[in-house]
Amino acid sequence: MARTAATWRYADALTVSALAAEMLDPSWRHADRPLVQFVMDWRRFPDQRRRVLAEEPPAGTDHVVAAKMATVLHALCERDGLTVPGWVRRHRLDPGIGLFGVPLDSPFGATIRRRAPRVCAEHGVWFGADMLDA
Repeated sequence: MARTAATWRYADALTVSALAAEMLDPSWRHADRPLVQFVMDWRRFPDQRRRVLAEEPPAGTDHVVAAKMATVLHALCERDGLTVPGWVRRHRLDPGIGLFGVPLDSPFGATIRRRAPRVCAEHGVWFGADMLDA
């Protein structure tokens, strides 16, 4: 069962399959907010990273959701020197998008692109590198 914004518990790291469900949960104020929780859990539960990396998104996961998850996980793995799971490189958006609805053709979007991890260009999903410090 997916954890919702209303029933969030801090006992375990958010896994890839749970993250996919959370990103579609309408109880979140913004659909990309679970990605920040994923990053926070990554930092909070380093002993659970192996379990997180062993999962793939469930079959039928929306391609935009999968690309967002892949980009964030790829950036975390690259930053921390971990092997990137094979499924991650299969997900790319063209045209690209900014997380949290940031329009990439705006001045703020240009700033986000300049400050983004390198892997954002590979996946077509953009966010500021500071998100990885959540």
